[in-house]
Amino acid sequence: MKKIVELLTWLFIASLLSACHTPDRADVMSEVTVQIRFQPSVPIAQQSYQIKFHNHNTRVTTIRNSITTSSYSDQLLRGLYDVQVEGTLLLENGERAWVRGSATEQEFLSQASICEIHLVRMQ
Repeated sequence: MKKIVELLTWLFIASLLSACHTPDRADVMSEVTVQIRFQPSVPIAQQSYQIKFHNHNTRVTTIRNSITTSSYSDQLLRGLYDVQVEGTLLLENGERAWVRGSATEQEFLSQASICEIHLVRMQ
């Protein structure tokens, strides 16, 4: 019985610590929208990206895979971020293009933030 009480106590403490380190309160979160641009503007048949959000405050990188639209929204902790995007485009002429882009030191401090990424074609 003593071991069960000890285990339940540790689980309770762990849940309290977890609640402190993973806030889900709206006042510490930002709705971040990443808008992806490709220059020169070409007709795109299909697109697929990976987005990495690196938080300078927590030193945690959040990765989102298989993004298939040129605008993506996510809930992130407020803070200072580096944002990296890379992926592939299938152009309407059948050609595939590998693209990448980034934005450094983006401040996502308000309830809603926008980050525009201009992609560059890689060889």
